[in-house]
Amino acid sequence: MALLWQPFLPSDFVTKTSEISNNLPFITCILFGGITEELLMRWGLMTFLVWIGWKIFQRGKGKPQGRYFVMAILLSSLLFGVGHLPINYGLQRFSFQ
Repeated sequence: MALLWQPFLPSDFVTKTSEISNNLPFITCILFGGITEELLMRWGLMTFLVWIGWKIFQRGKGKPQGRYFVMAILLSSLLFGVGHLPINYGLQRFSFQ
């Protein structure tokens, strides 16, 4: 994913972030990615989707209905899966026999 945005970022930023990431312990890279991904998808995206549904369909009145939570869970799960398709495609190109 980083390679997608790299052409749009300043070269100094790309250089410094690669230096920082090369100096991090492996366990930090693994934990940071997983925790960040969970926070963004589960807390950030799901909350945003519930808020959008509540704002549009309930006009921001009362508590959000349960169906908005269900739809937010389903939609964020779908987006989560779609977001991982490129790496799955890339892994299929290699043979691990």
